Amino acid sequence: MSSSDLSYTTKGGQVLAWRAEGHDNPVLFCSALADITGSKAIRGGIPVCWPWFGPREGSAQHGIVRTAEWRLLRDETINGSQYVEIDLSSQHLPPSSWPYQWNLSMLITAATSFQLQLTTLNEGNEPFFITQALHTYFLVGNIFDTQLSGLDGKKYIDKTKQNERMTQQGLLTIGQEIDRVYLDTQLVRIHDTANQRVMEVKSNQASSMVVWNPWEEKCRALADLQNEDYKKFICVEAANFPEEIGIEPGQIFTLDLEISVGVEA
Repeated sequence: MSSSDLSYTTKGGQVLAWRAEGHDNPVLFCSALADITGSKAIRGGIPVCWPWFGPREGSAQHGIVRTAEWRLLRDETINGSQYVEIDLSSQHLPPSSWPYQWNLSMLITAATSFQLQLTTLNEGNEPFFITQALHTYFLVGNIFDTQLSGLDGKKYIDKTKQNERMTQQGLLTIGQEIDRVYLDTQLVRIHDTANQRVMEVKSNQASSMVVWNPWEEKCRALADLQNEDYKKFICVEAANFPEEIGIEPGQIFTLDLEISVGVEA
């Protein structure tokens, strides 16, 4: 289902596109080769990584909900803002996928800015632990003219260098494959110079921000990306990783995401 500015699918509970009011360019990148209706996870938009982020031996990459069929609860526009609410429950998936009872709900608000709240409810009788991420693909005019601010002095885990821990110095520019987990980070600004805009990514409940771009070689190896697509996006992901979040029976935890767009000075 869609509006002029926001589009999403109940497959994976995934936002596909959004354009901020007053701006011409879309905020999100979605691959032209993305598997929107099939059995594979969708490449682009905002994939939901839950209840784990990254690989897990014998299980799907980034968790169990990316291809599941979520339930649409609400889609309405009030005073110019679109509100979408969807959810997914453990009763809709095989117990073998993850042996706990839970409900996962998402509330999206889209207008001049974009807010997303992903809420985990423990419906069982025992605690469980999760890692998670909102794997957001941001569209940029040219990756070579893109810089990230807000990271100076932040410690990060470099997954391209055997998880070596390093410290960011100054602005981040992208000139090679990047896969970093910036620790204790809740705000990043993407300076999309080619499109003369700044996209701000903020989360109050994230413990880290993940920055990812596969670069040329890995992009060519991914069947659902075109060869030059690495030049068109940067992923900045609000995450609770690598530390786990413990959720007691009857308790909730909400991971939030806010995106705003301004003009580059």
